[in-house]
Amino acid sequence: MTTLDLLLHRFNGKITLNVSDIAQILGYCENHCRNLISQNKFPIPTFLMGSRRVARVDAVAAYIDNVSAPVKRRGPKTKAEKIAAVAKAEASHA
Repeated sequence: MTTLDLLLHRFNGKITLNVSDIAQILGYCENHCRNLISQNKFPIPTFLMGSRRVARVDAVAAYIDNVSAPVKRRGPKTKAEKIAAVAKAEASHA
């Protein structure tokens, strides 16, 4: 089950989510989300639907998937990474 499926199920198939729903999903205060939106710093694209600010549920799901992806570590390789690279190289030559 994907993040999109989970969100669609949780919000009864709604294809847009209001700021209150988004704040609840992300664990933010609604006012914080609104402040970020007004400063053009909110990571999820939003738009006005009538007088309400909403975002597409697939955009929210994509953001969640990207945030939860492992961050590639910077800097020199750790000893474990070096050992794994050597083992992988030896396995490919065998």
